[in-house]
Amino acid sequence: MENLKISLINSIRQYGLNWVVSLTFGILLVFVALFLQSANSFISSGTIFMNYTFLKGFTVFSLLEVALLVVFLLFFSLFVSLMVFAVRNNLSHVRLHYYLSEKVKKFGLQIFAFYFLYSLILLVIGTGMISIGYTVMQTNIVLLILSVFFIFVPQSIVVDEYALADAVMSNFEFISRNFLSFVFAIAVSMVLLLVLGAVEFALDQVYFLGSFASIVIALLFVIPFTEILKTELYMKKFELVRYAHLR
Repeated sequence: MENLKISLINSIRQYGLNWVVSLTFGILLVFVALFLQSANSFISSGTIFMNYTFLKGFTVFSLLEVALLVVFLLFFSLFVSLMVFAVRNNLSHVRLHYYLSEKVKKFGLQIFAFYFLYSLILLVIGTGMISIGYTVMQTNIVLLILSVFFIFVPQSIVVDEYALADAVMSNFEFISRNFLSFVFAIAVSMVLLLVLGAVEFALDQVYFLGSFASIVIALLFVIPFTEILKTELYMKKFELVRYAHLR
């Protein structure tokens, strides 16, 4: 538990060191504004939600929604790649210029491929569950349980420089060998989301701006910090990094 506490403290420090990279997630607020123009989308607790049936009765507008979602995932993937790489650079001192010019784009595209396929599979599963009678709540719980077992894939792509299939397997291997770190990452994420929900509820009681405030906080702090924490935990697999930075 002491190592996990150190990782949490280091993650807070890393967020301070990489606050400029964290701010790049704010660019995604442009997409939030566009998503809100659709009747199929809404925001709550720092998350953009879309109806599972948004492709039913496919129209030109539906095609635009899909295109917007794909572009959003592309930018999100690039920002995640930059965030994970920034922490990796601080911990392992790689050749920054080379990796920024040659590797980050590659990492971002691989993470995009992961998120795209991952989202597509979850959409199919969710739509199928809803169509056979499961409630939205039951469907979301099942998808959440499935999702948490892939949380270290971006770290595997950027830190280990694995191709997508190998990164997924490395993610599973890391979870199996570092289950306490896996549980810790989930626990911290849940606490942050609970706090985010409380902030949204409190602001809605007075200013009716809770959902907008929560998405801003999520993009500028919760998501970047979560990626930083996961990277800190993932980098512990390397003995040199563990003894040099996590004691």
